[in-house]
Amino acid sequence: MLTAAADLFVTNRLASFALLAILTGACAALGWRAAMQRRFAVHRRWMSRCYLLLCSAVVLRLMGGLATVSGVSAPWFDPLASWGCWVLPLATYELSLWANRRKSGSVVARNRDERPALVGRQLG
Repeated sequence: MLTAAADLFVTNRLASFALLAILTGACAALGWRAAMQRRFAVHRRWMSRCYLLLCSAVVLRLMGGLATVSGVSAPWFDPLASWGCWVLPLATYELSLWANRRKSGSVVARNRDERPALVGRQLG
């Protein structure tokens, strides 16, 4: 029974890091695409997400250090940390975006930055 629980924890961690890798690549690709379309506000948001996901290694180390200092050695901590190191910062960022959109009160103000610029093009 203990071996099955240990296997579940390992699988849980692997799933977390696999999803982290996929999301990091997707954020980078979507940010690149937005930059190529000259939608720099959208690009900034996707690259901020990518940066937060890349910083998950630092957050994981901080969580591990805090667990060591505080004496936490529970078997549930590692899977929790493997998910929390990237889900919590990303959720915080998404909540801050949501709050800023809600505070501005208009979808037009948010989308104004997202239109492609016509720099160097002549409309004929």
